Amino acid sequence: MSSPENLHAVIQGSIDSLLVKKAALEEEAALQSMDAETASISIKKHMAQLHDYNKARDDAQKLFGLIAERTGETIKSVYDRMGIEMDD
Repeated sequence: MSSPENLHAVIQGSIDSLLVKKAALEEEAALQSMDAETASISIKKHMAQLHDYNKARDDAQKLFGLIAERTGETIKSVYDRMGIEMDD
């Protein structure tokens, strides 16, 4: 038979587990209740960040091309020499 202490520990463990699940569900509900305007603002911000990232990546590609041209190397060898993978 289970002692009252063991039973209490099992019940407390179940309560703790349910509280974690409740918090996760509340967070999910908050995200799902995001209205269209807030979602639109978030998407526009994300798109602007992607644009900035792509511009910086393109500028870096141009610089690698210039280095390769001036040193007579391939762009891949410049990447290798600098310890950068081509898909970075």
